[in-house]
Amino acid sequence: MFLAVFIAAYLVLDGLFAVFSGIRAAESHRRWWPFLLEGLADLVAGAIIYMWPEVLIVLVAAWAVLTGIMLLAPAFALPEGAGKWFLIVNGAISIILGVIIALHPGAGVVFVVWSLALYALLFGAGLIALGLRVRSLQ
Repeated sequence: MFLAVFIAAYLVLDGLFAVFSGIRAAESHRRWWPFLLEGLADLVAGAIIYMWPEVLIVLVAAWAVLTGIMLLAPAFALPEGAGKWFLIVNGAISIILGVIIALHPGAGVVFVVWSLALYALLFGAGLIALGLRVRSLQ
């Protein structure tokens, strides 16, 4: 139960930050709708997990797969040398994690905790590397 509440809280905070980023992007006339879409999805998932913690495993698997797909889509729009492989690797890691969790839901909370920890480390490292690469292009 604690894990479900913790993940729900994370999703709500992440969703609020994504919505805020979408608003800021819209104010500067940049593409805003992906941020808003991600933020709303996070808010809905957080609310569902908080109300029905037993669906945590299913939503974590679905979230990982969808996040992976959403990372792969913009990767192909980046020019060569812009670090597009960072997005491709992160998208692939996310999809693989989602499939593993979906195929082995009986592995329990320990598997999900360790998987999410590994995912967070790899995902964060990949995004930091992408950010540094994109920043160096300017």
